[in-house]
Amino acid sequence: MRTAFAGLRRRAPSALRRRAVFESLEPRILLSVDPLTFAPTVTWSSNASGFWDVASNWSTGVVPGINDNVLIDKPGNLTITVRSGTQSVNSLLITEGLVVSGGTLAVAAESEAKGTFVLSGGVLGGAGVFNLSGSSTWSDGTMGPGGQTLVTAGATLNITTGSTHDLNARTLVNQGTVGWLGGHMRGGNGAVILNEGLWLSDSPNPYSMHSFGGTAPTFDNRGTFRNIVASNETTTVSNWAFVNRGTV
Repeated sequence: MRTAFAGLRRRAPSALRRRAVFESLEPRILLSVDPLTFAPTVTWSSNASGFWDVASNWSTGVVPGINDNVLIDKPGNLTITVRSGTQSVNSLLITEGLVVSGGTLAVAAESEAKGTFVLSGGVLGGAGVFNLSGSSTWSDGTMGPGGQTLVTAGATLNITTGSTHDLNARTLVNQGTVGWLGGHMRGGNGAVILNEGLWLSDSPNPYSMHSFGGTAPTFDNRGTFRNIVASNETTTVSNWAFVNRGTV
């Protein structure tokens, strides 16, 4: 039975000081956009759930583009689905459910999903910080390249299913709770997981962390990393650097 990151050596303090990539994450300013003061260029006009790529769902009659600030805030419990194509916007504020099942959703500036968020395929990317402020699930697909995904304080992200979850040249910051409940994590091209909250590894099946190439990925623990080992569980970790400044 192997415990996560077993056998990996803690880096010397001098080495930590040279990793400017971590320092560049601080300070972070969380998005605090209010739907009443956010100045959108495009809004969701339909009163029903629907697909992002359908032009008639939008106030302008066209699908939002790279220069648009998008607001999705409607009465009721709607779910907006990104299913295909590259959907690039400047920023996004959504209080409804958001699903990325295919294609790419890319944000250039800081954005926020206040409702439920599901990444079940495709790509969440772009240079901006994408704040997850509600209950989120990552069951498949890729985060990156570029930018940052931030699980805010009080929010949750559950990594589920037996699929492979790719973190490509992107930083995943956890200030809330991440539950790694299944599947495999692959990182590459300098990907970073920065844990400042609770990272709970609790899968009933074997799971692993691997690198898929480029600069090796790093797990920087500044919060609490907890590994709950089941009787049939084997955790395999290879080619990830583990830096511990918190509790394991």
